[in-house]
Amino acid sequence: GSGLQLAPNATRILRRLGVLDRLLPNAVRPEAVVLKDAKSLRELARVPLGQAAEKRWGAPYLVAHRADLQ
Repeated sequence: GSGLQLAPNATRILRRLGVLDRLLPNAVRPEAVVLKDAKSLRELARVPLGQAAEKRWGAPYLVAHRADLQ
């Protein structure tokens, strides 16, 4: 697909390589990942992201379009 999810371990490496700051203007920092039941849409699980992810894992969780990384 054209969408990329960049977990904190990936963005930590991008920061070390000195390229994370170039990606940030084109990326989104989701506040959470929410899993729902397909039929009822009842929330089954929620993983906090945003500042919580950065605090917990030391780097942000980002979502970006593949074309924006070229």
